[in-house]
Amino acid sequence: MSPIALLWLTSVVRLSAGILAVQDPSVPIDAAKAVQYAQSALKAADAHDVDPFELVGVARNESLFRADEIGPDGKDCGIMQTRITGSHYSCKKLRTN
Repeated sequence: MSPIALLWLTSVVRLSAGILAVQDPSVPIDAAKAVQYAQSALKAADAHDVDPFELVGVARNESLFRADEIGPDGKDCGIMQTRITGSHYSCKKLRTN
């Protein structure tokens, strides 16, 4: 295994463990979903030069890792509670794309 692949795998495992550690007991996350979230956070963090643990923290705080979460006013969508004000997208459209 190459050093880069080993680093990626180690990062996924560490981030997945962090997700499982901070999950809300009322909204359990299985290990496979934690790995998917970890991989997505690592890719987004790399693409936008941010800390993947920060992305996980926002997702935990904003939605408890519920991808289908919609804010109380209907304008905050998804796991990161992305605000759609001023956008031509709706929460429903974002969920289907």
